[in-house]
Amino acid sequence: MMALCALLCGCQGAVDMALLAETKEPFPRSFFTLANGVPSHDTFSRLFRNLDPDQFRDSFRRFMAQFSEQLLRRRATVSLSVVWPTA
Repeated sequence: MMALCALLCGCQGAVDMALLAETKEPFPRSFFTLANGVPSHDTFSRLFRNLDPDQFRDSFRRFMAQFSEQLLRRRATVSLSVVWPTA
């Protein structure tokens, strides 16, 4: 999740990811227990080296499909509440 957030923030490699994680440490700590601190650039590098590209692609596509569905449902709910308030 931290790597995805870092990529969305414009990070281009493991060093950037580690710097962002360190700079914004309270944010990842609000989601994760980081007993050993934020991941280092070596940890991010090891993660990406060990990923199977095909398996990651398939998993990411499933994640994005589910995420998009939830986003559309929320948007529809928000739109409905504007058009038809319950109170």
